[in-house]
Amino acid sequence: MNQIIGKCNKCNESILNCRCKYQDKIIDTKKCACKETIKFDDGKPDFTLIPQEALLEVAKVFTLGAEKYGVFNYSNGTNLRRYIAAANRHINQWLRGENTDEIGTNHLANAVASLMMALDNQITNNGSDDRNPAYTDKIYGIPF
Repeated sequence: MNQIIGKCNKCNESILNCRCKYQDKIIDTKKCACKETIKFDDGKPDFTLIPQEALLEVAKVFTLGAEKYGVFNYSNGTNLRRYIAAANRHINQWLRGENTDEIGTNHLANAVASLMMALDNQITNNGSDDRNPAYTDKIYGIPF
């Protein structure tokens, strides 16, 4: 059975090549004497980088949307331009000095939620890509 070799959380080196002050205290290849957990996160997305206050506002929009339209209603698919148009309306209202919409949610959070729904539908192949056909892959490299 192959052993997985992790990185030291102090010096970020392979445990076998750990150069931190704990180097001589490494007991085996799965534990570093620096007493920190070894985690294999390389190449994984770091969700902690998402601004948490903004994420909270977007979550409020999705929560109200679930109450109004049903949980995961956006996954039923629609024309993707509907989400883009909604995002643009919210951005336009924000640009004109309005921070919140008629139900009290932040316009920018609504725009982000709309873009997330469009992206989710695009990734999961729900809905339809109804962009202007004049912008074809021949001219702009946009795959349809």
